[in-house]
Amino acid sequence: MSTDIQNPDTAAVRLPSDLTVRFFVLLLLILGSTASIYGHMWLVLAGGENEQCPSVDDIARVTGINAVTAEQLRGSTLMLLACGRPFTQGLLQAALAGTALVLVTAWVAYRLLPYWKMRYDSRLRDLVWQRLTMRRPRRSGLVPVEQSRHAEAIARLQALAGQLRLDPPPHFLVSRYASGELVFGTRNTAYVKLSDRLLDKRSTLAPAFDAVVLHELAHVRNRDNRATYLTVTLFRSFVGLALLPYVLVVLLPRAQAGSAGVHIGGLRSASTDLHVVLAVAILTGLVVLTRAALLRAREINADLTAARHDPHGCLRTVFGPAAAEADRASEPSRAARRWRRPGWLSNHPTPRQRLRALNHPGTVGAVDAVQLFVAGVAVSALTANVTLLAWHAMVASPLGRGLPSVFLVILLVAVVNAFSAGVIAWFATTAMWRQQFSSGHAGTSRALGYSVVMAAGLLVGEPLSMTYANAGVWAVFGGVGNHPLAGSATAALTLVAILAMVFVWSGENAAVLLARVRNSHRSASVASTVVAALGVLPVLTLWWLMHLQDMIATVHLGSRELAEQMGAAYWDGPAGPWLQAVYLPVQLLAAVPGAGAVIVACCLFTTVASLWRRPPGHLDRQADAPVRVGAVAGWGLGWAAVVIGGALLFTVWLQARFDDLNAVPRADLISYLCDVLVALAAVGGAAAALCVRDRRATVKLVASAVTAGVASLFAPVFVLAGACGISGVAACADRVPADYAGVIYGYAAPRLLVKTLLLAMFAVAVSAGVARLRRHFAGAQHPVPPAVAAPPAVAAPPGVASRVTAATALLFLGATLAMWTYYGAVFLAG
Repeated sequence: MSTDIQNPDTAAVRLPSDLTVRFFVLLLLILGSTASIYGHMWLVLAGGENEQCPSVDDIARVTGINAVTAEQLRGSTLMLLACGRPFTQGLLQAALAGTALVLVTAWVAYRLLPYWKMRYDSRLRDLVWQRLTMRRPRRSGLVPVEQSRHAEAIARLQALAGQLRLDPPPHFLVSRYASGELVFGTRNTAYVKLSDRLLDKRSTLAPAFDAVVLHELAHVRNRDNRATYLTVTLFRSFVGLALLPYVLVVLLPRAQAGSAGVHIGGLRSASTDLHVVLAVAILTGLVVLTRAALLRAREINADLTAARHDPHGCLRTVFGPAAAEADRASEPSRAARRWRRPGWLSNHPTPRQRLRALNHPGTVGAVDAVQLFVAGVAVSALTANVTLLAWHAMVASPLGRGLPSVFLVILLVAVVNAFSAGVIAWFATTAMWRQQFSSGHAGTSRALGYSVVMAAGLLVGEPLSMTYANAGVWAVFGGVGNHPLAGSATAALTLVAILAMVFVWSGENAAVLLARVRNSHRSASVASTVVAALGVLPVLTLWWLMHLQDMIATVHLGSRELAEQMGAAYWDGPAGPWLQAVYLPVQLLAAVPGAGAVIVACCLFTTVASLWRRPPGHLDRQADAPVRVGAVAGWGLGWAAVVIGGALLFTVWLQARFDDLNAVPRADLISYLCDVLVALAAVGGAAAALCVRDRRATVKLVASAVTAGVASLFAPVFVLAGACGISGVAACADRVPADYAGVIYGYAAPRLLVKTLLLAMFAVAVSAGVARLRRHFAGAQHPVPPAVAAPPAVAAPPGVASRVTAATALLFLGATLAMWTYYGAVFLAG
């Protein structure tokens, strides 16, 4: 079966098409731009100053907090946000109302567009000109072909529709006035409008006639009317209901706001500054460019579909001379000196671009870097607006019993970021699956390039959002924390690493599932998207929360002062400052129940899928080979044994060096021993990942998770041995409270899993980079085995020892995943 991703006759059509991807990017851009524009217009038009809270009574009156709490929180940022509650609510309402207005108007216009075209055979600007010049609008001159003077052409038109296997064929109409050809209609009925001029050429220029009709019929076969006309109505609604009102608000004179303007947590609107204007201009420019690119892609897709059903090569017969004529017209002449619309602003591709696409169809349809960059800008602008507005609305609401906890804030941001995580996962799945389908290899280098481009878009989109532009904040481009350059670099590299994890996983998942899916690729890709979104959601949420904080770039060595500030235990034992060092993003990630478990679930999803049997005749590549579960589980269990042995040796050494361990506070000692086990398990898990002879990162992380799971089950024994000595474990167990096991699992086990996986990811990435550099300097290419037909013989099943090892490892892993989640929730609740 052909793997042409543009061929609707293959299974690839079940994946999101190029047109779908571009339309989704445009929709995200219009949503983000509209919310930003309406939010700023509301701030400008609101005027005045926010209500101040100079006294405790004012704080209590405006925020609803009792007087005691208000006295404690006087002067804090939270109180500033709470005092700006009316403006915050107005911002949120304006952004939501403006976005809803544009969407509803675009949808209504889209539903009415077919009836408009049937009634008025004119473009909108022609109709407006007729109204302005007091002329009567020209009613439609559309008549069915069989009722016109070209009735004999209906046989040829239906024959061409039969070439594209359109059953039933669309309705062919003749326009007595307009000269262009057009396809329009509803979901179930398609109309092809042809001009008198074209039908007159059907006998004298038969190839040109067939080429034009085949192109229009290809639009019907591609079913691209919905995306096309939604694009048109969305763009016009955005321009008419968002962009033009914004220009009027900026240019028309208005009453000046107070001397300080509106200030809400940094937001201000005393004047429209360059940052806001630049943000709106860039977002609008991206909307225009994306719309033009979508319409060009629609035409090229129709050309490719028509060419596949054009045995006589009529399209090449037409585009070849047209391209040559365009090349001659590009020479210096009086006509050429006149201004022409650049190709990147045109709604139609040039004849040269069309001919190139026909000659090289494999280069069309892949998700390119520009789409990912623009999608990143749109997602970032939307997320920044929604996240900060939700945070402002929560803080500025009547708080009554006090301020929300840290975990409530994390939960709120996670709910808001579920959308952005889903969008990023969808783009990663679409890009890597289409790459795997078209070339048979979605490599790590391509995934890294995609992640860098999309991360750049996410970083650029933040200062373009309404929240950041109104506040005059340039996000990471303005520096982060006390070390601006280091903080910005850390935030950017962390985002690239998060996206690289998603893209690499999606590529490996595509290689495995595309060789094994028997029915719908769409269902498999949807499942891949959902799993990727769940896996990246905790990590992405914490990045959005902390990437502009200095603590994302700072690792604090353990100390008693730091422990007191965080409300944690601390003992200055051997290497205590290093073992009990605090990197807040990792600490918070480990504190979220199930954060590590969802990452493990993603890796298990791909690993288990590789064990499914391939359908006969599918391609067999090393990238989708079945996992050697015995080897993966064996390395995980082996390094877990090494970690446990090393931990026991450490307890023996600790008991020999410190005679007065009983004098150490029990909580401090347990905290220290848990950190020791976390460090040992992280190193052991990274070693297990590197020892697995499989290039797939997901498989390596499964071995790392097995090491972490088995080591965490040993945690209570290790703590008791460290506190009481190996020989006194049984006696000590009677003196240690039973809830210490909950403390150990709730505090140490989630951190153990998260830190083990993160260190394993880092080790795998460094190892892959070193191996690639070694191949590069050696002059060797990346080994991509050729695709061969899967042999009919079934491979030998794994042995008994391999199955027992794998079953043991999965049993340990399942038990510890459930235990981590349960005790983590209990620990946080307590």
